[in-house]
Amino acid sequence: MPDIIASTSDGEIFSANDAYSTVRSATTGTVSDGGITNQVGIIKFNVRGGGSPPNRIHRFFLDFDTSGISVTPSSANLKFTINSQPSGTTTDSNLIAVKSDAFTGASDALQSSDYDNIDISTPYTAEMDHESAANGTTITTALNSDALSDMAAN
Repeated sequence: MPDIIASTSDGEIFSANDAYSTVRSATTGTVSDGGITNQVGIIKFNVRGGGSPPNRIHRFFLDFDTSGISVTPSSANLKFTINSQPSGTTTDSNLIAVKSDAFTGASDALQSSDYDNIDISTPYTAEMDHESAANGTTITTALNSDALSDMAAN
């Protein structure tokens, strides 16, 4: 299968609050205009040393055009590169790709309400350990049968 590169409409939405539970269950967030290559990505981090608010979650949304796929592929991989995280932050979570219906509205641009537009009950990958990965490392992970099926159906 050829490589399918995420579109230029991809990006991230983050939420920040003093309480982690509030950040995790937020229904809206702040759309970042900085481009995905400069962002923290899909990680939760705590700001140490008196940062406020101390909890932030960045959700990273990728938009792939799979309209040319009409038959469910037998396999496919998701690849991404680790960029450095902001100074003063630590990661204490792993990554997992999940289903999202972001980008299906009238606009290809991410909206604040897309922060909650994820289906955590439909994982597309196994949990990925990125904490020990060096800056510039490319992570490759297999997409599961749900992702493969959605590639042909959506």
